[in-house]
Amino acid sequence: MPFAALLTPATASPMPGAGQLLLSTALLDLSAQSAPTLPSARPPEWAGWLGLFILIAAVSLLAWWLLASPLARPAERVAPTEHVLRMRFLMAAVVLLGGLLLRVGAPWDELWHRLSGVPFGEDLLWPPHLLMYASIALSFLLVGYGLSVALGGGGGLREGFRREPLLALLGLLSAYGFAFIPVDIVWHQVIGPDLMAESPPHVVGALSGTAVALTGVALALSTAPRPVWRGFLNRLRPGDAVALGILVVQCLSWLQLMTTGWEWAADRSVLSRPGWMYPVTVLVIGAAVSHVALYSTRRMGAATAVALVILAAHVPAVAVYRLLLPPGPAIAAHLLLVPAAVSLDVWYSLRRGDRIARTTLWGGAVLYAAVLLAVAIPYIARAMTVPVVDSATAFLSVAVGLPAALVASLLGTRVGAWLAAAGRPPATETAMAVAHPAYGGVESASHRTRFVQKEDYQ
Repeated sequence: MPFAALLTPATASPMPGAGQLLLSTALLDLSAQSAPTLPSARPPEWAGWLGLFILIAAVSLLAWWLLASPLARPAERVAPTEHVLRMRFLMAAVVLLGGLLLRVGAPWDELWHRLSGVPFGEDLLWPPHLLMYASIALSFLLVGYGLSVALGGGGGLREGFRREPLLALLGLLSAYGFAFIPVDIVWHQVIGPDLMAESPPHVVGALSGTAVALTGVALALSTAPRPVWRGFLNRLRPGDAVALGILVVQCLSWLQLMTTGWEWAADRSVLSRPGWMYPVTVLVIGAAVSHVALYSTRRMGAATAVALVILAAHVPAVAVYRLLLPPGPAIAAHLLLVPAAVSLDVWYSLRRGDRIARTTLWGGAVLYAAVLLAVAIPYIARAMTVPVVDSATAFLSVAVGLPAALVASLLGTRVGAWLAAAGRPPATETAMAVAHPAYGGVESASHRTRFVQKEDYQ
């Protein structure tokens, strides 16, 4: 199918709910299908909200107590050994692989269900489910290894978690994902199976997945010394590639959760929403991911690389949907990220000696928003059936989008800067074993690697 044909608007109505590819596992699908059909059998709605609040509060309190509460004797920070670096990289790769398996398996599973109508119970071992089961198994691995690192060794429980906090946090957050399943089941029983993708439990579940993913990014980047700002291809390390790959998977997931309904013509779940929500949602997701990619890797060109890979991954999926479920979705959100990301990378490349100045940050955020909205508003009007772009929609897209993009960019910058520093020892000169080529080093374990901490923010 020609690429130009994929960009043309789809005018026929798709199947009800088509394109709502939820970020759920087979267990969550089971919860939706097993929801009671009699309204009288459902628990009250407050039960769903209460369960959601209790779980979030409990996990937040536990994470604070384990990792941030004051200790009588602060845990000593030590330089990571070769074995620790190797396991950090391996766990980051597991996070990436688990995300890829779910990203392929979940849409494939929905496509097969829509084409064949196979009911639950007859599809347990078909290929899409096997990919999703493999992703679940990798999550169990993250829980087991992360918590084993925290519980092993001497000292108390909090001291154990703080010896290798990133791996311990990875285990804790992965365990939260499994603890969330009963809350999602209750929520489906409260409201029923015909729940919109952007429901509170699904958004909270997606946020927990993002927390796991960002921990994986920090693990991948911590396997090499923190570099100064440089070009994208300047000594590109496997850790950088894994980190950017995880960000690509996360961006695809959030776009699927928050924007796919708009891109299927006349999807009933979005017809009643204000039209400005679509471009603003795309803008917020893109601005946050682009700034995280840029500031975590410190590579000009990282935002563009992420946007191009996102588009390249989405186009074949649209082609398959257009072929098997005509008319299929339009290509919009994933395409709109590219020119904005290019403009952001060019801006930071031009600000060579002043990349941490407020003018650089705010100027880049405004430029990203201006380019995306300037391209998005006319493109949406031409290539999509919904939303309908009129003067009010265009005005509100700009009025709401600019401040929202500034907030998302600032948050992405802070998160990216934290990811770039997390897990790296503060000492100027630290013994690190970087002999394995996976860490981008050539020195032997007996050599010492200098950390350029003084130049960290240049």
